[in-house]
Amino acid sequence: MADHALGLLLYLVRGLGTYEKRLKADFNKGFLAEDVPVVRRIRGATFGAIGMGRIGTAVARRAAAFDMKVIYVDPYLPEGHELGLGLERVRTQEELLRRSDIVSLHLPLSAKTRNIIGAAELAQMKPGGILINIARGGLVDVDAVYDALRSNHLAAAGLDVLPKEPPVPTPPLLQAWRDEEPWLAGRFVVTPHAAFYSEAGYLDMRTFSAEILLDYLFENRLRNNVNPGWDAAAAA
Repeated sequence: MADHALGLLLYLVRGLGTYEKRLKADFNKGFLAEDVPVVRRIRGATFGAIGMGRIGTAVARRAAAFDMKVIYVDPYLPEGHELGLGLERVRTQEELLRRSDIVSLHLPLSAKTRNIIGAAELAQMKPGGILINIARGGLVDVDAVYDALRSNHLAAAGLDVLPKEPPVPTPPLLQAWRDEEPWLAGRFVVTPHAAFYSEAGYLDMRTFSAEILLDYLFENRLRNNVNPGWDAAAAA
């Protein structure tokens, strides 16, 4: 998943889709590096992660390896967590949005986090910022992303997840992308909730599930519980 997040970012900032399309259309005219939307150097850019759990940490390490300055916000982690990571922790999401050139989401979906990135939050981002979401589709208001891209306040966005999957009926952002509208060309990439996928990932999922089940059955030890309190509720 962390690889996928950086892949979406690199696809945008290195103009890979635009270059490929140009070359397919015409080898002569398409053999041109200039005049590509979004393309920029990311070394020295500020990468802001909202959420610093396992996936957020893995993404942050990769972003730092690309010589980006990584900052993050996560109110659920203990004080001093940032010292162990060697990263800068900011106090509020507003500060992170204001300072970041790239914003990446790494949160579960809940009543508190639904549409955590909407029109107001996108307006708080730097002009020319980039949004990446490989976490949960409901974290982002895709209509607000459409408006922010259309106004050029947001330079680009990469999404692996959507509020409704498959996206039927098609929201305006996805329709503009499918129609290859010129204003959006090279500025948006979407993948089908595939950030988790690889053969190695599938093997891990099956192996870890079996190990956790065996621990519970033979040792009454429950780890990686995604529904805390279920046992008390079941007993009641």
